[in-house]
Amino acid sequence: MKKRFLLLMVLPLGLTFCGSGGQQVASGVQQAVVTSFQAYVASQVALAADNFGAAATALAELARESTGDLKVLAEEAAQAEDIESMRTAFIPLSEEVAKLDLPEGYVVAFCPMANNSQGANWVQEDGAIKNPYFGSVMLDCGAIVR
Repeated sequence: MKKRFLLLMVLPLGLTFCGSGGQQVASGVQQAVVTSFQAYVASQVALAADNFGAAATALAELARESTGDLKVLAEEAAQAEDIESMRTAFIPLSEEVAKLDLPEGYVVAFCPMANNSQGANWVQEDGAIKNPYFGSVMLDCGAIVR
């Protein structure tokens, strides 16, 4: 996992890594970052599969494990009342995640038709496009951009 992703998730916590318990704190923070990223990807996969319940669960996990803007955006998406509202709320969350240096094996993808044809990014595992904004209707709409 790249350091920038870790630091952007840790810095808002205001943690310091000193003293005898520093290694335990660092390990706990690293696990929280991994859990947060996994929850984001799980929500992307669930939205691509048109699975509202699984997406809501993953987004709630992301909200619990995150801080700052990511927490707020994940909470908004998790509280959506239907999958279309959730997909709309997923756009700004994904834009924030897409700004980060990603772990190896993950990419930023872009769909030009999402967001009322203004386009929108998301992060997914490298491989076939799995569009969270349209799900099964246009699962492979988009391209890897980074």
